[in-house]
Amino acid sequence: MLKPLEPVDLDEGEEVLITIKRDIRKVLEKYRGVLGKSSIKELLELEEEAH
Repeated sequence: MLKPLEPVDLDEGEEVLITIKRDIRKVLEKYRGVLGKSSIKELLELEEEAH
């Protein structure tokens, strides 16, 4: 269950699309260079393509 940070005015039966994104820069920094040299920008671009 998600709790909105602000009041939400929805009508009964109305469909809502919720997108959840995580900032994975710290995770990428941890593994940076494990598979050879690459920039964080390159890893972020590859991760975006994977979605």
